[in-house]
Amino acid sequence: MMYYGDADVVCNYFNGKKFIQTLGLKAVAPERPYFVGGQPGGTYTNYGRFHYVTVKGAGHMVPTDKPAVASHILASFLFDKKF
Repeated sequence: MMYYGDADVVCNYFNGKKFIQTLGLKAVAPERPYFVGGQPGGTYTNYGRFHYVTVKGAGHMVPTDKPAVASHILASFLFDKKF
C-alpha cells in the first residue's frame, strides 16, 4: 500500500501515481472514494494485493493530520477489509 495526503507538498500524489505506472500494475477496480465516519476520507485504487490511497486534506504527515483516516486505511489494508 502507498498512501499520500492530497495536500502534501513534499511527496505529492501525482508522482505516486506515476511511480505505480512504472511498475506496470493494472487496476482491479477504478479509483473510488472512501468514507470514514460518514465523511469523505479520500480515494483508493485497488491493484490486487497493492492499494494506492489518497487522504483528503492531509499533508506529509497523514497520521498527524488525519489520525482517524490513517487508522482506517491501515486497518482496512492489514485486515483485508473494505475501504
